[in-house]
Amino acid sequence: MGILAISNQAFILLNTCYDNIESGIITIAKKDKQNSSKLWYNTCERNRQHGIICIGEKNVTKVEKNVSLSYNTLAGICAKDSATITITNNLVSENFAQGILLIESTYAHIEKNVI
Repeated sequence: MGILAISNQAFILLNTCYDNIESGIITIAKKDKQNSSKLWYNTCERNRQHGIICIGEKNVTKVEKNVSLSYNTLAGICAKDSATITITNNLVSENFAQGILLIESTYAHIEKNVI
């Protein structure tokens, strides 16, 4: 994996996550702890899973203004396990599965993306 943020308030800015065995950026909210990370201006390409994945009930990650979430084996952006995320102003293209994937019991505000 490229970057892993567990139950924190990370500001992940201007990174390139390229050709990782897992996902490029992973944010996880464990147990009763919140993850309120901000992912801005990153490039996640050619990862063998998702470009970005957000997991967990108290995950309120903001995925904004990312430059390229492309050519990943699975989705460009994925939310699962009751994550509540914001996805705005991203370029999500040419992933082998979905552009954005929301799995059971997730909530997302999705606005102004190019998919």
